[in-house]
Amino acid sequence: VTAPAATAEIYLHGAHITHFQPNGHRPVLMMSRMTAFQPDKPIRGGIPLCWPWFGPRADDPTAAIHGFARLSQWTLDSITPQDDAVALTFSLQDTPATQSIWPHPFHLRYTVTVGRSLSLALETTNSGTQPFTFTQALHPYFVISDIRQISITGLENTQYSERLYH
Repeated sequence: VTAPAATAEIYLHGAHITHFQPNGHRPVLMMSRMTAFQPDKPIRGGIPLCWPWFGPRADDPTAAIHGFARLSQWTLDSITPQDDAVALTFSLQDTPATQSIWPHPFHLRYTVTVGRSLSLALETTNSGTQPFTFTQALHPYFVISDIRQISITGLENTQYSERLYH
């Protein structure tokens, strides 16, 4: 995607953003060298879209980590120029294959706006009659200068897990 203020790379596989770079700046997102770019594998790095669960699936440890949306082929519904930006809207809905993994009718709409900043909006619609519970996350991997020199404040006394990918 080339917008007046930035460039980005977005795959239909998982609606996965692998690159974002405002004009005159360095790339913002980190990609793992371990990414296989295969249809049955998740893309590693960038901004994975995790849905309908985050992390391992509680009731099925053999299910894909972070859900099936990041392994699914999304549809590009629209491209809309906006001043110095471009908005792209992607969608994903239930199919017999997703129903075999997660038996709920749904429709996802993901809008990515590439401009001076990157704006992301993920909407979940329950298109069935029964309620369901889900989790979702946009899980960015940012380029940093030197991990030994990075500090994060404001999360004191908060539980977390740390995983480094190369």
